[in-house]
Amino acid sequence: MGFSSTERDGDGCFSACMGCLAAIPCASLMACIFLMVSVSACIGSLMVAADRTRILIDDDNILPHWDAICLGVLCGMLFFAFFFLLVAALSSGRTGKKVFNGTGKNLCAQILNIFAIVLMLFFQVIWILVSCLLTIPVMLCVLLYILYQVYEAPCINLSNYGLMNHDREICGPDLSGFYNKTMDVLVCYIIAFIGAVLAAFSLTYFAVFACANFVYLRESKFSTYSVYKNDVQASRDSVIDTRM
Repeated sequence: MGFSSTERDGDGCFSACMGCLAAIPCASLMACIFLMVSVSACIGSLMVAADRTRILIDDDNILPHWDAICLGVLCGMLFFAFFFLLVAALSSGRTGKKVFNGTGKNLCAQILNIFAIVLMLFFQVIWILVSCLLTIPVMLCVLLYILYQVYEAPCINLSNYGLMNHDREICGPDLSGFYNKTMDVLVCYIIAFIGAVLAAFSLTYFAVFACANFVYLRESKFSTYSVYKNDVQASRDSVIDTRM
């Protein structure tokens, strides 16, 4: 029983897609997924935390344009995650030998991997700084927990928490409600902190494989040159033998 041209084309597209997926290194794919999940968790938690912080202190003007900034960072990190995955897929194994088979192409591949490694290290430093900054709201919330639960403080002043434009005291039942809302915000900040730390870790994971690809391409270049040199020497020896 014959197959129609449409079915054959469909099978060809499916086979091509499976071939492309098979060429992607599993370790780099896992690092890419890990990076995207970590960044998404951090950015999503920060957006929720910012919204709840505005409600908590009753100020809609705090952290202006925060949602737009978070979405921009998320889209940018997703783009670079796919870029790192593409570089890893093109530079690994048989795909690297097939795509960068010439000396000039191999040199371009090495430069591309060095560029990717520099970007990974740069973003790693950025996410480490983000995780350090996120410790500030976490520590402030922990301080409120200590004051309310351990020392049973009757009142707190928001100006003592760095909110100089909100110089007011919260006491009694208002303090109890403020404390409960703060604990909800604390959960968001903790998730964001963990996401930032994991994002920095996943970039380190990515950089290790990029360095391995760089070494592989460099050794592949030298091995190709050695084979070419041996072939040239063998051809010269055969010519000499023929003349003798």
